[in-house]
Amino acid sequence: MSYLVLARKYRPGTFSEVVGQEHVTRTLKNAIRSDRLGHAFLFSGLRGVGKTSVARILAKTLNCEGDNAQDEPCGTCTSCTEVDEGRSLNVVEMDAASHTGVNDIRELRESVMYAPGEGKYKVYIIDEVHMLSKSAFNALLKTLEEPPPRVIFILATTEPHKVPVTIQSRCQRYDFRRIPSATIAQHLMNICRSEDVEISMDGLKKIAVAAEGSLRDSQSLLDQVLSFAGEKVNDEDVSVVLGTLDRGMLMNILEAALNGRSGDALRSLSEMIENGSDPLRIAMDLIELLRALLLLAEMEEAGPVLDLPEGEMELLQRMAAGKDPQLMRIRFALLARGEERMRRSPQPRFHLELAIVHLARAEEVVSPGSGTAKKADFDSPEQERRSEPGSTAPVEQTTAGETEKETVADSPASPAFAAIETPEETWEQLVEFIGDRVPSIGSILEHLVCVKIAGDELVIGGKKGEWHMEFLGEREKTVELVKLVSDFFSRDMKVQLVELDTEERTGNSNLLEKKERKESDLARKIRKETMEHHAIKGAIEIFHGEVESVRVLSGKASDGMEISGKEEET
Repeated sequence: MSYLVLARKYRPGTFSEVVGQEHVTRTLKNAIRSDRLGHAFLFSGLRGVGKTSVARILAKTLNCEGDNAQDEPCGTCTSCTEVDEGRSLNVVEMDAASHTGVNDIRELRESVMYAPGEGKYKVYIIDEVHMLSKSAFNALLKTLEEPPPRVIFILATTEPHKVPVTIQSRCQRYDFRRIPSATIAQHLMNICRSEDVEISMDGLKKIAVAAEGSLRDSQSLLDQVLSFAGEKVNDEDVSVVLGTLDRGMLMNILEAALNGRSGDALRSLSEMIENGSDPLRIAMDLIELLRALLLLAEMEEAGPVLDLPEGEMELLQRMAAGKDPQLMRIRFALLARGEERMRRSPQPRFHLELAIVHLARAEEVVSPGSGTAKKADFDSPEQERRSEPGSTAPVEQTTAGETEKETVADSPASPAFAAIETPEETWEQLVEFIGDRVPSIGSILEHLVCVKIAGDELVIGGKKGEWHMEFLGEREKTVELVKLVSDFFSRDMKVQLVELDTEERTGNSNLLEKKERKESDLARKIRKETMEHHAIKGAIEIFHGEVESVRVLSGKASDGMEISGKEEET
C-alpha cells in the first residue's frame, strides 16, 4: 500500500515543527548551542505527544552534516536522510517491550563500546523503557552513568513511576505535557488545508477533545473521519465516526432539567436510549456539560478552560446566565453520584432517570422544609432566632412513642440528596464527619442508632439509661452536636434524642455492630473459599491434616485477623 497515514506523513522533522512541547525543544536547542548536552535523557509523558519524535530529531541534529546546522537538523544531508528512513548505523532504536531481558541489555552494552561510524554521536533510543526487567535495569546502570565518549542514551516511557530511581537519577528528565485541545485543533486545520479537506473548526475541536491530549491519536481519528466522509466533512460525519451522542438531544435534556421540566427531560432521555444510546455514556456526557455550566457560573472567562465548539459555548452561556452557582454545584454532585451508582447497578437506566429528576428538583436542597419555600420566607420568631449568628437549635429528648405520634404531613420533606444517599449511608457519613471534627462525640455516635433523617430533623436513639445518651444530653455536648450536624447538612438542623426499649434497640444495629457483622461475614467467606481451594484440599489429603485457622496476610484485614473454625460454624 502506498498510502502513508497522517501521523507518519506529518511527523515533525525539526524542533520547530514539534507541537505543544516548547519547554522541551527550547531547552534541548539551548543545550546543543552551548555544548552542554547531557549523556542520558528520560522522556516521559502521555502517548502520542512527541517523545520518540523529539528523540529522533535530537539524534539528527547531533549528526547533521549540513553546513549551517546548529540547533536544527537540515533534513537533507545523508545523515538526516538515513535517520528519517530508519537505516542509520549511528541511531539505534530499541523497543523495551519486546527486549525486556538482561541478555538484550548485555548486547547493547557490547555495541556501545564501538565508536560511531561517520557521524559525531552514537544515539540509543530505548522506547517504553519501563518494560525492562529488574536485572536488565541493573545491567544498564553503570553504562548509563558513565557511557563511552560520543554516546547518548534517550529513554522514553509513558509510565515514569515504573522506572527505578537509580536509573532516573542518571538521566536528565523531560516531562512531555498533554497537548491542549485548541493547539491540536489548529494543527489539524493546517493538515486539512495541506490535504485540501473541507471541515469546520467545530468538527476538528471534537476530534481534538476525543484525542485527550494526544496529537498522534487526533491524527489517527482524522484519518478515520476522512476515510468515512471523503474530502468534504460535516459535523455529523465527525459525530458518527467518534461515536459521540446527539449533542442537541443532550442539550434538550439539560435545558429541561435546569428549568424544572423533568417530564420533558425524561422523554428526551427515553428517545435517546431507544435510538441505541448507552445510558452510561449519556450520563458521562451530561456530567461534562454540567461541568461546563458550573465553570461558566463560577468563572468570568471559562472559554480557554472548556475548549468547546463555539455553538455549544454560546448555548451553555445562555443556560448559565442568571443560574445560582450553589444550585449548579448541587446538580453536578447529584448527577455524579447517580453515574457512580449506574456503574454498580444491573439497571443503570433507572438510576439515570432518577438522577434526571433530581436535577429538576435540585432547589429542594437549597430550600429547607417543604422544599418549596425559600430561605427568605422563614420569618417566624423561632426561625429568626435560629438563623441569628451564634445561635443553635436545642437537642430535644423525647421517647420513641412521642416521635411516632408525629404525622407524616407535619414532618418536612426530605432533601434531594436523601434519595441519592440512603439514610444509612448518610448516617455513616455524618458520624465520620463528626469523628474527624470532634472524635469524642463521633465515637459516642458509633454506639447509638439513627432513627430518622428527614428534612431538617435528625432523630438519634439509644437504650434508656445508657451513658452514651447521658453524655450527649449534657448542655455543652448538645450545643456542639447540633452545630456539627448543621455544618454537615449546610442548614439549621433539629436534633432529638429518643429512648428505645430493648426490642426496638435490638432491631436497630449501631455502626460498631454492623462493622463486626461485616467482618464476621467476611471471615466466613474467606474461610469457606480457602477450604474449597483445590490446593488446600490437596494438601489436606496428602498430609492427612486439618485446618485450624486462616490468617489474612494482606489488606486492611491483616491486623491480627485470624479466622478459626468456630467462626465458620457461627
